[in-house]
Amino acid sequence: MNTIEQNIKRIIDQEIFTNASTMVADLSTADLSETMPNLCELLTACSVSDDWETPVRDALNDITPVGLADVCGFLGVDLKTKDGEIVTDEMAETIDHDAVDRSAVIAHIEESNQWSEVGDYLSLDPETIEALQHWLVSDWLAERLERIGALISQDVLGFNIWGRTDCGQSLEMNSDLRKVAELVERDLQDIMGRD
Repeated sequence: MNTIEQNIKRIIDQEIFTNASTMVADLSTADLSETMPNLCELLTACSVSDDWETPVRDALNDITPVGLADVCGFLGVDLKTKDGEIVTDEMAETIDHDAVDRSAVIAHIEESNQWSEVGDYLSLDPETIEALQHWLVSDWLAERLERIGALISQDVLGFNIWGRTDCGQSLEMNSDLRKVAELVERDLQDIMGRD
């Protein structure tokens, strides 16, 4: 078992408490507008969201080198070839579609969490993602889920509610938990000063 898988197992064992899908469904239908005026907003935050990552990834994989160079200009980063050469404007007009390093541009967007900004810049529409399950989670996990852009509401009647967007497979296979485990590993490497 590698470190990421060990982190996921630890997260499941120590940071996820119980399934809260029934509680969220019951709260969604209850009229608590006078006692909890922000309840609807809190439940929406852990239930539905715009997904900019998927349309941006798809667009960047299909866009021409000229268009990709334009996006890089917007982001303030250099577009490079797969060999590491900086792509000039003139070069972008003649270079082969597969010669540019799209993965570096996508990694920059991911690290800076600029999916929505790039989506707006490219005039894309977000996809809607919906929670299929809800789980009560620890403060520690809620903070990290928020950092990776997962569906999360903190302090709903004193609980943190994570909206899981997949089901039908074990929690060990969940993409949000994998991202959190990878985040923990990166944070640890940063602290340790390793690459």
